[in-house]
Parts: sequence; structure tokens; C-alpha cells
Amino acid sequence: MLDIRSILVHLDDPQSAVPRLQLAHRLALAHDASVTVVYAAVPSLTFAPFPEEGGALVVNALMDIDEQRRRDTREAFEKTAAATGLRAQWTELEGAAGIANLLGLRAMYADLLVLGQHQTTSAGGAPGDFAEMVLARSGRSAVLVPFAIDPPASLRRVAIAWKETPEAARALAAALPILRRASEVHVLSWGGEPTQWRPRLQHYLGSHGVDPIWHDGGPEPKYIGEIILSTVADLSCDMLVMGCYGHSRAREWLLGGATRTLLSSMTLPVLMAH
Repeated sequence: MLDIRSILVHLDDPQSAVPRLQLAHRLALAHDASVTVVYAAVPSLTFAPFPEEGGALVVNALMDIDEQRRRDTREAFEKTAAATGLRAQWTELEGAAGIANLLGLRAMYADLLVLGQHQTTSAGGAPGDFAEMVLARSGRSAVLVPFAIDPPASLRRVAIAWKETPEAARALAAALPILRRASEVHVLSWGGEPTQWRPRLQHYLGSHGVDPIWHDGGPEPKYIGEIILSTVADLSCDMLVMGCYGHSRAREWLLGGATRTLLSSMTLPVLMAH
């Protein structure tokens, strides 16, 4: 990917809407991109046991809850747009195929996705493997935004967690427009022999005007997710770029299963590709 011209933002609740929209707005300004907001939430009926008596009343109550969540999210969108100057189109998805599948289909027609970190306590929110399913369905890359932390004011310092895999290569290619505008790009690696791949990666990044700072962490540690988070914090990075692979029955992130900790405890936006 050489340019980011269209950004798709997924919203499913009012609390997490603001940081996703703020980051999308900053990306849109930097890359002269259009923004489309897609509201898609799991119906509350999915999580509620169906009682033998009074079923209709329960269904109506849950539908009212869903409608209120939609209205609150729309209001959060409109307030954020007014406060930031965000120019974005609001759309909504409806269907029985599942929100990950539906959003994945829509995402095929965007350059970059903005999704949220999974919230286990968010009623009606996306399932735990939502981001992974959307990435796999769409073939696109996404920026996952932490739900508890304000997004950075800029993306001046970017880290790349590198390993020679197709997933990491796709994430890197998607991040190139951001990397070209960054003031610092840090390449983090563990395990393997850097002398074998570093000249190739240096040539590739250099051909796109990126001159990175290299960090060889030595043998891959057991708790790689925590090490990555600690390293990007020490470097004051604004974004992390990495790949992921797996499927819903046996999820495993690029640098090993332990790095799922990184996404559950993420402290900065993470751009990733399947």
C-alpha cells in the first residue's frame, strides 16, 4: 500500500467510539483520506438466556437496550465530529451473517480499518476474535485502538515488531504511508539471526525513504508480549506495527501465543495484518 485514501471505522458502543474516531481523524488529516463509520453491534439477545415465561417482554426490553446503545453511539459520533472537524459518513450494518463477516465484506473496499481493543465487559460488544475474523475476511490491515487510553496526538514514533513471515510483511507494507511521515522508526526483533534479513529489510525500508533504528533483543524471551510493551513504552512510541495469524479455534499471534497478552494489555495503537 502506497497511500491511505479511505479509512473505515467500526463502532459498537459510545464509550469506545471517541478514541477510535479521534485516531481516524488524525490519520485522515495526515493522509488526505475519507472516513466511513460503520456501526455494528452484537444484539443483546445473543447473550441473554431466553425465559420460558415472559419471553416477549424480555425480547422487547433487550431490543430497547440495543436501540439506546445505537443512539448513544451516534450521539458520541456527532459530538466528536463537531469537536474535531471530522468529516465522516455514518452507516449501519444489519444482517444475520454475523457482524465480523458483514464488516469484513465492507472492509474490502477500504485502505485501512480502525477497530477497537476487545472489551470483555462490554455488553453487546464484539466477540473476542472479532478483529482477527475481520482481518481474515477482508484481507485488509487494521489499527486496533486501546479502549482505556487516549490516542496519541501524532504518530511520530513508530515501532515494528519484525519477524520473517508473510503476516509481518503485509503489516509493514500497510504501514508504509505512516512510516514515511514518522520522525523515528524502530525495528524490534528477537530470535533468529538479524544479519540474514536486516540488509534486505533495510534496503526495502530505505527504498521508501525510511531509515530505521535497529533493536536486536537476542533470543526470543518467554514473555515476549510484555517485553514488547515495555520496549515501546521506553521508546515513547505512538504506534506498533506487527502481523498476526491464526483462526478462531486456535488463535496465536505472530510472535507466539504469549503475545496475545500484548493485545489484552495494549497501551498504544497497534497496526496489524493477517
